[in-house]
Amino acid sequence: MNNVKVIKRFLITIVSIFAFWLLICFVAARLNLLPIRVIEVRICQFIPICPCSSDACLPDGITFSNQSEIDNFKTNYPCCKIIKGSVKISGDDINNLFGLDELIKIQGHLDIRDNENLASLSGLNSLKKVGLNIRVYNNSSLRSMDALNRLEVIGGDLDVRDNVVLVRLPNLERVTEIGRGLLIKGNHTLGNLEGLEQITFVKGRVYIWLNQGLKNLKGLDQLHSMEGRGLRLEGNHQLTDLGALRNVTSINQGTGEGRLVILANDILSSLAGLENIQYQTIDSLIIKDNVNLSYCELENICDYIQNGGATLCENSGASENCVDKPGLRLACVDVTPPSTN
Repeated sequence: MNNVKVIKRFLITIVSIFAFWLLICFVAARLNLLPIRVIEVRICQFIPICPCSSDACLPDGITFSNQSEIDNFKTNYPCCKIIKGSVKISGDDINNLFGLDELIKIQGHLDIRDNENLASLSGLNSLKKVGLNIRVYNNSSLRSMDALNRLEVIGGDLDVRDNVVLVRLPNLERVTEIGRGLLIKGNHTLGNLEGLEQITFVKGRVYIWLNQGLKNLKGLDQLHSMEGRGLRLEGNHQLTDLGALRNVTSINQGTGEGRLVILANDILSSLAGLENIQYQTIDSLIIKDNVNLSYCELENICDYIQNGGATLCENSGASENCVDKPGLRLACVDVTPPSTN
């Protein structure tokens, strides 16, 4: 009988200690008490049934400004796989992101900018969801974004700018919709947009500008519509082909801001690829400074102009049917739909 009482007291003591520990872990997670959470993960290494108090942390987000902060992330924030706030990564000595390899979700923004020694995003390979914008700016050594291949949700913009040696975008085979805009600018060694093939809808604008090596828009082949502020192709000096946009039917789903801008693409000779955009979704049209344009008189463009749509057409050096608005109007008199051969 005494043995039974001893065992009973022992079990009660163990359960009480465990319950008290869970309470401490819960409070630590809520208040983000780092010392307790570090002790927690150390103890859990030796107690298999000990759960992490939470896999979420940092409601106010975090900024990584040096490599050691990334390397020590799992030590400083044990068990953290979900960051409730935003993440900014910006530091001269940051050269890898391996310390972040357990992150699966960022509920705020992911901002990676001004990292001159970062050649890839390896370390973010487990990331599946970013709740707001993904901004990748001015990373002068960045060649690949392949580490983001497992993304399933982009809640805001996909905004990739001024990464001068970037050669490819991530293969977003699980992403069919972008929560806001698609913005690609100043990535001079990017030859196409491969990796975006599964995207069918962009809730904001699509702006692609000042990418000096961009030859075509391959990767946007399944895109069929965008919700706001339209489509802008500007200053892509090697762009020759818009054919990847042939499935786009709307550049304005009810926002009243369907601007179609084709501006200063030096060797672009044809607007073929834009022919399926419903002219009713265009709110303003700018075709300007495309000096080699020779085919502009798409049926939908002509319908838009003939129905009084606001149009600026000024392409000095282009053929007479693209050089100005009167020339385009004249070419529209006898429109032949573009060949599909």
